[in-house]
Amino acid sequence: MVSGPRARLTREGWYYLAFTLFILGGAALRQINLLVVLGGMMAAPMLFSWRCGVLSLRMTAVRRLLPKRIFSGQPALVTVEVNNNRRRTTSWMLVIDDQLTRHESGTDQRQRVKGRSTCIVPTLNPQSSCTPKYRVQFGQRGRYDFGPLRISTLFPLGLLRVMRTFRVSDSLLVYPQIGRLLPPWHRLMESENPGVQYASARRGYADGDYYALRDWQAGDNRRWIHWRTTARRGRLAVRQFERQNKPDFALLIDPWVGTGKGWQDVERAISFAATVVVDLSHEGSQEITFGVADGQADFETHTNSRIFANKLLERLAAAGESNNNQPFLRLLAAAQRDVRSRTHLVIISSRSKTEATEAFHSAASDNSDSLATLARSTWIDCSSDQWRKYFRWDNDV
Repeated sequence: MVSGPRARLTREGWYYLAFTLFILGGAALRQINLLVVLGGMMAAPMLFSWRCGVLSLRMTAVRRLLPKRIFSGQPALVTVEVNNNRRRTTSWMLVIDDQLTRHESGTDQRQRVKGRSTCIVPTLNPQSSCTPKYRVQFGQRGRYDFGPLRISTLFPLGLLRVMRTFRVSDSLLVYPQIGRLLPPWHRLMESENPGVQYASARRGYADGDYYALRDWQAGDNRRWIHWRTTARRGRLAVRQFERQNKPDFALLIDPWVGTGKGWQDVERAISFAATVVVDLSHEGSQEITFGVADGQADFETHTNSRIFANKLLERLAAAGESNNNQPFLRLLAAAQRDVRSRTHLVIISSRSKTEATEAFHSAASDNSDSLATLARSTWIDCSSDQWRKYFRWDNDV
């Protein structure tokens, strides 16, 4: 939806209008014809400015192009495409204003975000387009709503601002801020419990580096073919890959905001989890179980891939807080039921393990299975300094 052109006097325009009215008033009181002519001549630039502004914005189209993937704390570019569909008239000094607000949920404790960005197009020829960009950096994760777009011009004299509003709304999901995993985290992921034998399954050609070449066998993937060796030997040769012994991985997020807990601890836990997801997306395929104990308390298991990593980041970007123990108890019960004993279970929480255990003991229902799952998990408390051992942001000193 596009609104028609509207004109508004600038501060200079108000001064000019006041001076013009002063001259016309003096001409009427004194009955001086020369001042009447002067007042009429001074009104002409106002009409000329209005007409030029309307012509500059007529048959002009604007739309925005948002980045596909953006993380909180990282700068990104938003592109605005401006088209001049007229055949003859050139547009001058176009100013494009864009607005954005963060979509808030009912339990969101973070501060409201509202911003405005501006692009300037000095000149736009007939039947042409341009793509100015503006830089934006989001300090909080979540969904942001863009719009409306407003295009305006002060051309030619700066006395009037003529504008049109394009009610083009777009939505952008900003992923949590990404930090850096420290060596103790990688050592924790590589550690294996004594006596537990992990399945050694070939997970695919992308899991490891190949260490040898062999002849083609029925059932081999054609992507494994080493064409240079095949051409030299005259028969198909395929790459032999190393087998992976990585255990499966389960990650549960506990965004607790009980008494004395602020949303900063929750954001730290979610940012930590997002960094883990991005790090896992660069590794070979392994089975990953993921759950967030907010209002949805969903729980799902997939083979690690870039597509699944993006899905998890979207889930973390939209994750809310919880002051109820039931969602987390449901996640633990699902983990007890679905997660195998050899799976490495990590819980990232905004409270301590002792506090969570005491809360679960005080619950009326039987939580013995959930507590057993809790006991064998690796618990990382983001409300204390424990998280600093495994994770840090790039802007931390």
